[in-house]
Amino acid sequence: ITAEAEAGSGSVGVLGGLHGDLSVFFDLGLLADLTELAETLSDRGLIPDYLELGRFGTESVYYIPWMQASYIMCAHRDALEYLPDGLTEETLQTELTYEQLLAWGTALNDALGPVLGFPGGEDGLIHRFFQGYGYPSFTGGLNTTFSSEGAVAMWEWFGNAWSVSNPQGLTYNNMDVPLLSGEVMVAWDHTARLITALRETPDDFVTFPAPRGPEGLGQMPALAALAIPNTAPDMEGSMALIDYLTLPETQLTTLREVAFFPAIDIDLPDDLDAGAQAEANAILATTADPAVLTSLLSVGLGEQGGAYNKVFRDSFQAIAIDGNDIQTTLDEQAEILQGVLDSVEAPCWTPDPESEGVCQVG
Repeated sequence: ITAEAEAGSGSVGVLGGLHGDLSVFFDLGLLADLTELAETLSDRGLIPDYLELGRFGTESVYYIPWMQASYIMCAHRDALEYLPDGLTEETLQTELTYEQLLAWGTALNDALGPVLGFPGGEDGLIHRFFQGYGYPSFTGGLNTTFSSEGAVAMWEWFGNAWSVSNPQGLTYNNMDVPLLSGEVMVAWDHTARLITALRETPDDFVTFPAPRGPEGLGQMPALAALAIPNTAPDMEGSMALIDYLTLPETQLTTLREVAFFPAIDIDLPDDLDAGAQAEANAILATTADPAVLTSLLSVGLGEQGGAYNKVFRDSFQAIAIDGNDIQTTLDEQAEILQGVLDSVEAPCWTPDPESEGVCQVG
């Protein structure tokens, strides 16, 4: 896209990507203004918060929300008999705390062995657990609270949780596989990485939001959106494609095929498969919770996204696997994290407060 911009003409008509991907193109001034298209599509019920993100702090719209996914918890029904006192299948939807999840995992471990599970494999998304769930729930922030007292408490919690988790978690990329095999009975993962289990044996599983911590219920939606590069060869054709992809029937086809949920306000059909419905219920319970703390996927990091994620994965390795001192580890990793942010002059993003200049690691 950059090369086409430099050449002054292009072949790409529509860009589809996550918010953080498209923010890079916005920063480079490569995206067309889609304000008029957004007005044309206003009757679609585009989710206002997501449309606002597409303004990138300006008055104009630079992308149209396309589809969304998130991260949820999933448990085998047989695990419910080991729930801590005070929790039921119903109250899992609205009351589960991190301490209760640890107590549940401990009770399961005592009875059945380590059947709590996290996706800690090479291609697993465990770093998103820390970025979007653990840190916001325990500290209310992310980068600005990276080595805070709340962060130490979060890592203490996770170290204890990992001690009653299946150690094969270091090989798990998608949690649907160990859930189906019975190696894991309670898991956290991305909706698209749980859907196979929920579709194959929907009656065996229950879904529910991630736990809540001292600061609230952290959640990290993965918002995909559609943008048009300034060099698009056929602007009308590009807009027609975005029009088509945001039609209600197209949005529901996307949900059925890839388990990414509509980015428009739409009632889900009665004939939606049980697996997708179970995931939708958990997402709706999350977003409707008054304690919810929404985090964005990392913004403005460009090619440094991998280095950013590595900080969290290395912290996980050092603390939960190697047993290193938490505060010492976080202080060391904080310097690396600041270096990553400095290298791309990245400002803070939600859940951290807006920053003047580069986000400062705390």
